[in-house]
Amino acid sequence: YNIDGEKVDVDLIPKIVKVTVPIASPKKTVPITVVPIGSIPDDKSIETISLDHSSVEIYGSQQVLDATDEIRINLDATQITDDIKIFENIVLPSGVRRASVSKVNLDITLGDKQLKVLSNLPVAFANNTKGYRTRLEDPDQAEIDVTIYGTASNLEKINEENFGRIYFDMGNVEVGEVVLPLLVDTNQYLVDYKLEFDEIKMEVVEE
Repeated sequence: YNIDGEKVDVDLIPKIVKVTVPIASPKKTVPITVVPIGSIPDDKSIETISLDHSSVEIYGSQQVLDATDEIRINLDATQITDDIKIFENIVLPSGVRRASVSKVNLDITLGDKQLKVLSNLPVAFANNTKGYRTRLEDPDQAEIDVTIYGTASNLEKINEENFGRIYFDMGNVEVGEVVLPLLVDTNQYLVDYKLEFDEIKMEVVEE
């Protein structure tokens, strides 16, 4: 067989040879991130989540490994009513063949839910590939207040600088008046949040 895996019609002398073929199995160690989905009932919030495995070794092609920075576990928060110890199966991303562990044990503690207001966070944009300019219908919507909900200790850790990014996606917009939903990119998974407004209206114009 040649380098492309194609059979080559040749005479071999001797007829039998011993060949050593090295096999590479690319692997990578990535963190495990637990993402609560929904809200804890009864005015409670998650205080801490402890895992018996904070990271996992994954195996796959190098291309897949390069594109994988974490393994996420989606946790149904709506079913948690008290401190609890549970286990969750690890669902591997497409292209990852196997992992060093298949499940993790979670130790979850709750606390009383409180709120905190983050003021005047900038509203950004993404994917403005055509170089459009925008004129907001309401210039005050260039900034936004965000109310976050969580335990006192978790709220204390979050401020306007580290909450995350609030933006609108211009990837599919055309010239004219548009209304776009606001999106949130944050890794503050132990708090819930509510935006002051959920969409933004603007005029899109060419340069």
